[in-house]
Amino acid sequence: MTKAMTHRERVSAALSHQQPDMVPIDLGSTAETSIVVEGYEKLKKHFGIKGENRLCHRMMRAVQVDEPILQALDIETRGAFPGAMKGIQELGPSRYRDPWGVERIHPEHSYYYDQLRFPLSGGITISDIANYSWPDPDDPQIVQGLKERVQWIKENTDCAVVLSLPAAFVHASQYLRGFEDWYIDIALHRKRIEALFDAVLEITLQVAKNILQEAGRDVDVVICADDLGTHNGLQISYAHYLKHIKLMIS
Repeated sequence: MTKAMTHRERVSAALSHQQPDMVPIDLGSTAETSIVVEGYEKLKKHFGIKGENRLCHRMMRAVQVDEPILQALDIETRGAFPGAMKGIQELGPSRYRDPWGVERIHPEHSYYYDQLRFPLSGGITISDIANYSWPDPDDPQIVQGLKERVQWIKENTDCAVVLSLPAAFVHASQYLRGFEDWYIDIALHRKRIEALFDAVLEITLQVAKNILQEAGRDVDVVICADDLGTHNGLQISYAHYLKHIKLMIS
């Protein structure tokens, strides 16, 4: 009789395009595969879990799923989430400004935060981008407790450790510039949009470097997710993708 795979072996086999003994299941090892607060409250009630929710992504209001629920559902993965950069400003009970200077509000009965202010919108110059108040990518708060979290997962479970890195530059630049201005720049102002891309990418690359140096050698999966598409195709034309995006990541 063939010995059953461990959770980590099952995930590794699937990602290596090998046949696992069963389909691996993920819940909450990344912000994108987690669950919003309202849905999670129902899940907690079902499993009898109490206590405050811990968010892995504030804007999306995605939670860090509690260990007893992950065990009860026999989830194969465990997430290791870096901390937020310093500079978050609370502007009210449902409103905040993030370290990039982006203001968001949580409308009543909404699952997510909506954006209120695009700090680099309008008729800006490349000099405005260079002189913007950028967040500190070397903020030690980002990696605080990360190594310990990875170590705990490896010592207390046989699950695959999934480490989250920041999105590269697409979404962050859209939040800074504003979607309308961002699309206009893609079409008409190549130097300006690429200066913005460069500035954002310089920050996120350094954050990613620090995270990987802290815990990268001890994890099984690393995720870096940005958003290039819609339900129907690319956000921009393929020609503009080749000119602006692929050039940046090649």
